[in-house]
Amino acid sequence: IPIKFTKWRPAWAFAPDRLEKWLERMEQKGYRLVKVSRRGLRFSFSKGEPRKVCYAADFQKSVESDYFYMHSDRGWYQLFHSSSAFMSWT
Repeated sequence: IPIKFTKWRPAWAFAPDRLEKWLERMEQKGYRLVKVSRRGLRFSFSKGEPRKVCYAADFQKSVESDYFYMHSDRGWYQLFHSSSAFMSWT
């Protein structure tokens, strides 16, 4: 899937609900999230058919070993995970 454009969202961790709504609106316009940069600040999109997709930005202080399996078993697809001393977002 070729990347058409990227958008920067440097302070999204302060309002993850706004990030989720923004990503969902982008999908409704036909812009599919393809990639999130390693630091989670740059979002890359491709153009496709509009669709209804739900996004969730989840913060965990510590991640249990079955955390990712639990969500993937329910049909979730992980696009980003950052685990550091300062933040652990999925």
